[in-house]
Amino acid sequence: MDCLLISGFRDNGKTTTCIRLGNLLLRRGYRVRTGDAIPAPGSGQDFCSVMEHESSRRRLLINSWSDLEANAAALLTLYLEQEPIDVLITAIRDGRIERQWVWDIVIQLVPQQTVEVPLARVTGQRSDFNAAFADYLDRVEQLCEFILTGQPFML
Repeated sequence: MDCLLISGFRDNGKTTTCIRLGNLLLRRGYRVRTGDAIPAPGSGQDFCSVMEHESSRRRLLINSWSDLEANAAALLTLYLEQEPIDVLITAIRDGRIERQWVWDIVIQLVPQQTVEVPLARVTGQRSDFNAAFADYLDRVEQLCEFILTGQPFML
């Protein structure tokens, strides 16, 4: 299993990035097999889903929950119930104990490769904040797509 971590502090776009990646995967032929439906872009709704590609049968688990110990435990439970999983994509909140909860789960799963995409805050002090944030999200999605289509993920 390979792992892509979407990291950042609160309100930095982790859930939004996971939603955008989930929708990207749907467009590329992946379908939700169990767990939550992939939310619509812009909904801000957390989710945890196992997806499988229709032809290659590659399976991935995508998770946006990153803030509670119970959510980290639920991630592990779903993973173990749905093995084998080829790729784990998960949000991981920076700072203090929240990061440790998710990190401890990832380590238990023994990823072959782990890549982390750290997100940063786009401040609301700019007059063009909405445009800047939209551009930021587009660039993050493009970066994640680039990472996921190359080694080791090959999605």
